[in-house]
Amino acid sequence: MSVLTEAQLAELKTRLLQREADSQRQMDELVASLKNRPPCFADAAERADDRRRQGLAERQIQQL
Repeated sequence: MSVLTEAQLAELKTRLLQREADSQRQMDELVASLKNRPPCFADAAERADDRRRQGLAERQIQQL
């Protein structure tokens, strides 16, 4: 079992914090896009596509 050096730990922490910030930014953008969407009054096919895109965005939020 190898032990990480202080420099390696610091680099890992920096990368993890950056990844967390990126994920939070992506999630915030997705949530905002879902909240700011106008209602869809198109035909049935367009409404189905709209619901599919909304479902994809919600799954991305859950993954993040």
